[in-house]
Amino acid sequence: MASDVAEVTQPDKAARLVQAAVAAVGDIDIGVNNVDGGGRVITDSTDEEWRATLDIHLPQTVRMLRLISGWALQLVGSGQNGAAKAALIFDAERSALEFVPHGVRMSVGSILVEGDGWDRYRLANQTNYDDYVRRGFPMGRLGTAEEVAAAIGFLASPRTHWINGQNIAVDRLEQPDVPAGPAVGLTL
Repeated sequence: MASDVAEVTQPDKAARLVQAAVAAVGDIDIGVNNVDGGGRVITDSTDEEWRATLDIHLPQTVRMLRLISGWALQLVGSGQNGAAKAALIFDAERSALEFVPHGVRMSVGSILVEGDGWDRYRLANQTNYDDYVRRGFPMGRLGTAEEVAAAIGFLASPRTHWINGQNIAVDRLEQPDVPAGPAVGLTL
């Protein structure tokens, strides 16, 4: 295979890579994400550098999965949101390491607030919303803004000065096991 065929950051070349691999060896049994590059400290970076680094890593991985796999996510339709949240969780730790000398701490659930995405979804389709909450939230409800505020207040207090760069889930073990329905209910 020519080296330009393996340029997985370009959709047409990624597709040619998969086609050539299938032609050469048959079905693809395994894919290895081994593309890397980019990254500077936050205070020296630009938005464009962030976009370029994310583009090197995330879209090409998803692209290759689409091309080689019949695999389906457990939560249909949540791949983009989940990947973005995972990136934020990881970045909170990295950012905390950079900002700790300045006394800045970083922390990154589904919360029901009047007028937000979950509220709009609930109002548009009460039956699906109730089923989703019943099956995915052990407490039988979404969280409230007051519960998040309490956690933030605690984390911002001097009592937690040793907690930094951690994802503190304020979600009461949210474990949705069914699709949430229309995307209007997923953009929070």
